[in-house]
Amino acid sequence: MKKQAVYLIVGLIIILVSTPLAFKLVNIFYQDIGAMDEYLTVLNGFIYSLMLIGFLIFTIGIVSFIKNK
Repeated sequence: MKKQAVYLIVGLIIILVSTPLAFKLVNIFYQDIGAMDEYLTVLNGFIYSLMLIGFLIFTIGIVSFIKNK
């Protein structure tokens, strides 16, 4: 039961902090902010990929919770 709760909580936390975390990651990997169109495209890609990772971790928690019940 504890393992499923950890997956659920970690998944939700990743989803909630995906935007600020994406800003930090893009600033680390994309130092030249001269072209704003490319910056926003890369930022949106990072945000959606982090949200997808959080959703998948959350789904693993739900599936394992249902499986053990």
